[in-house]
Amino acid sequence: MLAAPAANGRFYTDFFCCLRIVSRDRPDQLRRSVLIMQFVYIFATILVFLFMPSQPEQLVVANHYIIGLFGTPVAIVAICWMAFQTDVRLRMEPLTAIVLSSLSLSSSSAWASDSQSNADGLR
Repeated sequence: MLAAPAANGRFYTDFFCCLRIVSRDRPDQLRRSVLIMQFVYIFATILVFLFMPSQPEQLVVANHYIIGLFGTPVAIVAICWMAFQTDVRLRMEPLTAIVLSSLSLSSSSAWASDSQSNADGLR
């Protein structure tokens, strides 16, 4: 419960820095962004535990469904975005970014629909 909010807070802050929403040169903005994202993560986790039925298998399946549906595409967009912000010699080719994005989006949607059919089988 302690490591996940810290990791997610830092991940999203780094992503916001790449999008130039948060400035890396201002430590107060970095700290505030990390704290806000940690709060959002903890608050969302508490809400899920409060409003989810008591069966843990539904919580696990729902968690995997959300990660597969939303987390994977966000990570791929972040990877492709950051790949074009690096040194020119290290940049990803545009074709590679398109293939990576399309494969990840199609596989995450297929995986999410498979997770949903597995969840229906548990009920």
